[in-house]
This record gives sequence, C-alpha cells and structure tokens, in this order.
Amino acid sequence: MKCSGASRSDPWTAAMGNLCCCVQVDQSTVAIREQFGKFDSVLEPGCHCMPWFAGKRVAGHLTLRLQQLDVRCETKTKVCRAYPSFFMSKEESCQFDAALV
Repeated sequence: MKCSGASRSDPWTAAMGNLCCCVQVDQSTVAIREQFGKFDSVLEPGCHCMPWFAGKRVAGHLTLRLQQLDVRCETKTKVCRAYPSFFMSKEESCQFDAALV
C-alpha cells in the first residue's frame, strides 16, 4: 500500500497529504513532529497521520546518511635557522552521521 501523503519532492502531493492529514517520510530520513510549536516526537520512514487541526506539523527533516566534510588546512612551519620556513598544506576528510538519542 502506497501512502498518498506529503512528500518533500512533489508540492501537489504534499498539499493533498496535508489536507488528508497524511505525511510520508522518505527512506534514510526522519521527520521532527511538533504540536503547537513544541517538540512531540521523531517520525520514522513511512506514512504517518498528522492532524493539522490538532496543532501537529512536521518541523523539519533529518537525513541519516553518512556525510563527508573535506577541510583543507595550511600552516607555516620552520624547521631550523639554516632552512627557510615554508607552507605546508594538508587536506582532511571528516565523515559523520546524525545520531538520534
């Protein structure tokens, strides 16, 4: 059974899903649910009932995929008095994911 609820990719489907009080959370993402502006729960992937008339809404989406940040660092080094100082450049990669506690 396919959920006919709100998908972030299609605005028409999202509008119809909100009208019918259904929200679809895509795979490898979670959604943050609020009730009257206060955190209520985390929605796992799938179809969920979100009665907007009761003050519930999706505040945002969070991806659970592994992400990578490339950082380039440059520093000036000095070995000793006999040799001139030079610049050293190094690129680091930091991989991280969202952890829900």
